[in-house]
This record gives sequence, structure tokens and C-alpha cells, in this order.
Amino acid sequence: MKFTTIIVTLLAIVFAQSSFADTNALADDFNKSDGPSELVSSGWVENDGGKNFKIVQIFVNHSFQSIELHIDKSGKIITWIDSARSTDSSIDVDVDYQFFADIEDWRMISKGENDFMYHLTVGGLAFKGPMMEAMSKMQAIDQLLLIIAKNI
Repeated sequence: MKFTTIIVTLLAIVFAQSSFADTNALADDFNKSDGPSELVSSGWVENDGGKNFKIVQIFVNHSFQSIELHIDKSGKIITWIDSARSTDSSIDVDVDYQFFADIEDWRMISKGENDFMYHLTVGGLAFKGPMMEAMSKMQAIDQLLLIIAKNI
């Protein structure tokens, strides 16, 4: 009986840590920021593969923390899935994005001290998606990653 209690407790801890701190706050913070207008004015939201939204998946390496965001043509987060468990989901890497980093790297990103390119080349951030689009829209992506990282 004691073993079962320990297993249940461990599973509860793992699942409690499997999603972001407060996804509602993340969406609200981002939607109220300059981020959506940055995404719209940069043209980033237009390349959506005909879905009328882009998918952005965020993964914290070596943990169960992940999230999938759907960002519409207004640049706002319209829906989210608290656990983007699969890196081989139905995303289209010609239009959608996946970001991977250790928790320490996400904390560095949350400070806003360095840009997207720095974190890709030096700072421990990995990325899958349309590279040319990302390089041409770095300021908009910086804003998105900053708010996401602050909510991990």
C-alpha cells in the first residue's frame, strides 16, 4: 500500500509540472503586448498554410513541459494545448514553428538580454520551421519568445 501511495504521489508531481505555469496568463500577456501587432506588421501571420492560424510548439528539454499555441491572422493566441507531447505532430514546418531549450536557456530568454539569433547560435535554443521566414521576422519572434519564456 505504501508503494502505491508513493507512485501516485510521484505521478501527481510529474503531471502537475507537465504544463506551463499559467497558460491563460501567457495568452493574456501576449495578446495585450505589442507582440500581435509585430507579428501582423511583419507579415509573419500570413504564411499559415491555409489553416487561418500558425502553430507554435514550445518544449522544455528534459521535462514534460510543452505547449502548443495557435496564433491567428490578428497575431493573437486564439487557443492552446497545454501539452504538445509529440514533436512529430501535424505541424507543417514550412509555416509552423517548434522551439526547444533547457529550462536554464528559457530563463535566459525571459530576461530579454539577447535576441533570437543569439539564442539559436550560442544560447541553447533549437528550432524547426521556416528558417528564412524566421530570419526575416526576428523582432516579431523575439517578442513571442520573450513572453513565452516569462511564463515557463
